Amino acid sequence: MNYMPFNSVDHDRVYKAEDWAWYFSTFISNGVFPAPSDGLQVVAGDGMTIGVRPGYGFINGYAFRNQELYNLTISNADGSLDRIDRVVLRWDLTQRLMELAVLTGSPSKSPTAPALTQGADVWEIALADV
Repeated sequence: MNYMPFNSVDHDRVYKAEDWAWYFSTFISNGVFPAPSDGLQVVAGDGMTIGVRPGYGFINGYAFRNQELYNLTISNADGSLDRIDRVVLRWDLTQRLMELAVLTGSPSKSPTAPALTQGADVWEIALADV
């Protein structure tokens, strides 16, 4: 049985991050918050860069906030084969972080976007395919 939060008396109530994550995950699902309407939108940048607009995300009870345009670099393409890269919001429990990242696809005549990791320690949400 779990219940919370109650005020601590002589430190008898100590809450960890995973306690709060459990609590929040009961009523907020994984995804990108709808306000602002362009939150975490991926946009073209200069050269081989893309930008991720300010916004909020939520994964497994943990919150993410991007406060300004965040630039990511896309690696150079193959000379003759196409590739699809995937921009993700990643929650990493082991590293204790949430981050924006690019999953680099494999060059192919029929490319597909890289698979998302969605496990107990790492969970990714796709923001865009490039």
